[in-house]
Amino acid sequence: MMVWMKPYIKMVSRYIAFKLGAWKPLAAFYNVTLRCSLRCSFCNIWRRSGYKEASHEDAVRIVKKIGDAGIPGLGFSGGEPLLREDLIELAFEAKDYGMITSVNTNGMLVNEGNAKKLSKAFDYIIVSLDDIGLLHDEVRGIHGVYDRAIEAITTLKRYGATIGINTVVTRDNIRRITRLWRSLNDKVDFFTIQPVNPPQMIDIELSSKLIEELYEFKRRVNPSIPLPKSYIDGMARYMSGEVYKICDAGRLYIAIQPDGALIPCSVRDDVILGNILEEDLEIIIDAKRDEIEHTIENCSGCWLTCTTGISLTSREPVEIINSYNRIRLKASKTTTS
Repeated sequence: MMVWMKPYIKMVSRYIAFKLGAWKPLAAFYNVTLRCSLRCSFCNIWRRSGYKEASHEDAVRIVKKIGDAGIPGLGFSGGEPLLREDLIELAFEAKDYGMITSVNTNGMLVNEGNAKKLSKAFDYIIVSLDDIGLLHDEVRGIHGVYDRAIEAITTLKRYGATIGINTVVTRDNIRRITRLWRSLNDKVDFFTIQPVNPPQMIDIELSSKLIEELYEFKRRVNPSIPLPKSYIDGMARYMSGEVYKICDAGRLYIAIQPDGALIPCSVRDDVILGNILEEDLEIIIDAKRDEIEHTIENCSGCWLTCTTGISLTSREPVEIINSYNRIRLKASKTTTS
C-alpha cells in the first residue's frame, strides 16, 4: 500500500464511525497564533495579537494530543501561522502521526529559504487571495500583498507543493471573483470560497449570479473546487441573510486555540471546553457533549468551509473524493517555468 493512502483510509474509517453516531472528529484546526502580518478589513483576529501562545514544547504536545486522538486531518491556521518559527516542525510532527496536513497562509512569509520544507510538510497549502492586484492589497490592508502571494505560489510550485486559493466573498469583490480565478488557473491546483462571516446582506440577484459563474468556471475551466454543490448553492442564501444552520462541531471537526484551549469550532472561540495540555482531547469532548450541543442550538450559524463546508461534504462524500482525485492529478501535472 502506498504510504500517502494510509491517512485517507483512516479518514474513511472515522467517517464511517461518524455516520454511526460516534463523536470522533475527522478534522482539527490548530490556530497556532492569532498574530497576523495583515490588517484585513473583514477580520478582527489581528486585533487579538496578544493572545497567549504555547511554547514550542507545548505546541508539540498539542499536535501529539491531536494525533493520539486519532484525528486524520490537521489544518494549521491563525492569524498568520507562518509567524510561528516552529510551524514546519509542528507539521512534520503531525505527518509522523499519519495526519493529512494543510495550512492557510497569506503568502507574505514564503521564500526560497522555507518553500521546499513547506512543500514537504504540508499536503495542501491554501493561499488567501480575494481580489486582483491593488484591490486585494486594499482589502488586506498592506501594500504589495497580492504580488507577494503570487510570488509565494510560484516558489512553492517549483518545489512540488499542492496549492489552493481561498477567496472570501464580500460586497466589494463579488463581481470579480471568477476573473481572479481564471487569472490564477495555470498557477494553482484548486479553489475554495466562502462568504464573509457574518453576512453582509448582498443582493440575492448578485449572489445568485456569482453561483452561476462558479459553476461555469467549474464546468469549463477547472473542476477542482472541493466543495459540495449544496455548499455552493447555499452561499447565495447565506449572503442575502437566510442562514440555514448546518453544524457538526465536536462530532466532525474541532478547533484548538494557540494556548491549547479546545473550542467547538474556529468561529465559537467564546466557548472554552477545556485545554488539551491538561486533558486528553477525547475526554474533553465526551465530558462536554451537552455543552457543545447547547452551543450549536444557540448559535446563529455560519457558512464557512471549515464548518458548514465539512458538514455538507459528509453528506456528499463521493463528489468531494472525486474533486480531490482531480486535485492530485492536476498537482502532479502542474509545472512552473
